[in-house]
Amino acid sequence: LRGSSFLLAANSSGAPGAPGAQPAPLGSWPWQVSLQLSGSHRCGGALISPYWIVTAAHCVDRVSGPGDWAVYAGIVDPSGPLFNPAHSVSRVVAHEGFDRLTRRNDIALMRLSKALDSTATG
Repeated sequence: LRGSSFLLAANSSGAPGAPGAQPAPLGSWPWQVSLQLSGSHRCGGALISPYWIVTAAHCVDRVSGPGDWAVYAGIVDPSGPLFNPAHSVSRVVAHEGFDRLTRRNDIALMRLSKALDSTATG
């Protein structure tokens, strides 16, 4: 795939992120969360219940523990200011069949310490 036209088309703009991407209005994606380590956005995740987030296993791979994470909901720009409080993580579960080389089974779950009300974000 390295020399495929698919990859060339996907990266033709040279800019990071999706071509033509625009900041989302506050509250338009209440289930989307920013998963942060040491104050920096690492990955996105989706709130699938008040306590659980689904994300990619490669995001949580090689991170020492759940206490290292801060979860922010209602964030429009992960590099911008954080107005909402951080939510702590009590458990991280990566798919036991995750393969770093092939990215097969690249899925993980995070359990929040307290329930997150997605209707109260943004």
